[in-house]
Amino acid sequence: REGEYALDSCLKLSEVAPNAGHLQHMPGHVLSGIGLWHEAAIAMDTATRVEKAYMHQRMIQPDQNWNYAHNLDYLCYIQEQLGMFDAAMTGVEQLVAGPRSAKKGMAAVGNFLDKFSAVRLLVKAERWDQILDSDDNLIAWDLKNPMDQFLSGYMRTHALIGVGKLDDAEKELQKLKVPP
Repeated sequence: REGEYALDSCLKLSEVAPNAGHLQHMPGHVLSGIGLWHEAAIAMDTATRVEKAYMHQRMIQPDQNWNYAHNLDYLCYIQEQLGMFDAAMTGVEQLVAGPRSAKKGMAAVGNFLDKFSAVRLLVKAERWDQILDSDDNLIAWDLKNPMDQFLSGYMRTHALIGVGKLDDAEKELQKLKVPP
């Protein structure tokens, strides 16, 4: 919580290395930490654009550049804080739809980030109908994966509470409990 001491340095950092995505990104952490959400959004958007250019120049996919997914995820989070749910949804859709060049390694990290981003946004924006719509395929769940089981159940439990189906929410919650 002492980001205000680094504010001058943050503002200069992006000027020092305009083509270094991570140096565009880091001020966003400081700026959001002290409540300068609009400025943080600009930093994350800039970082995301720099990483897109980097991927284009090197002909690599998003799952081969962890910084891209992290930048876009954090931009979506900042947009959520600003109440910009539609803009955040566009970013989440980009994360989810992003091409994957592999099934392991960095692809697994990107796959977790897109699911986590989608769950965070859908719950925060109270998009209960979208969560409960079995035809909505924003998130490709692998229900053999324990993390996917948890995230899916967590999200459904919130949605069921949100629409007033408390008995169904209790049943969903019981599925999340680990036996002793």
